[in-house]
Amino acid sequence: MHETEKGLKKDLVLSTVYYEQSAKWGSVEGMVATAKAYIQGLGTKSDPKKAKIWLKKAVEQGSKEAKLMLKNLR
Repeated sequence: MHETEKGLKKDLVLSTVYYEQSAKWGSVEGMVATAKAYIQGLGTKSDPKKAKIWLKKAVEQGSKEAKLMLKNLR
């Protein structure tokens, strides 16, 4: 996305918007990326409650990464 593409200005806010949109569409990768943004406060305010919501949804879809992140977030 916009935080790593060469030739593009680093735009964490826009990246977070895209990640969250993909999460809403059911992308597990988007759910995990959105949770990371909320945990780290990258492109958005830090919000552990929202991060947990997205991590739980990703865990429901079988994400081992989200399961580990959720365990460490508690």
